[in-house]
Amino acid sequence: MHSTEENPMHKLASRTLFFTLLAGLSAAAFAGNKSVSQEVSLCQRDVMSQITLEHQHAKIDFNNKATSVSAHTGNEVNVSGKGNFTKKDGTVKKFEYTCRVNTAEGRVISAQVTKTGTKD
Repeated sequence: MHSTEENPMHKLASRTLFFTLLAGLSAAAFAGNKSVSQEVSLCQRDVMSQITLEHQHAKIDFNNKATSVSAHTGNEVNVSGKGNFTKKDGTVKKFEYTCRVNTAEGRVISAQVTKTGTKD
């Protein structure tokens, strides 16, 4: 007998591989831009994950000139910025994002993406 249902362990392994590759791609994308801080990189990685969950094959471009990092409280900073993503059908959408990052632990506390429309 051959089941058409996907093995749950295979599904988990596929997702793990996807996010590992995604993290590697985001790290590689930022490797050439030394001005991007670890906090910005962590935030943008979470933003990429959120967008690709909804738009699997989206090509994401961050506008690092429109990125800012500001103090929040204690070991936390706020990161905000803008970018575009290109959907599989070629439509380009603009978005804005904000994150709260714990610098001591090197983790994102919260990340929010707001789609702001189509690119002109």
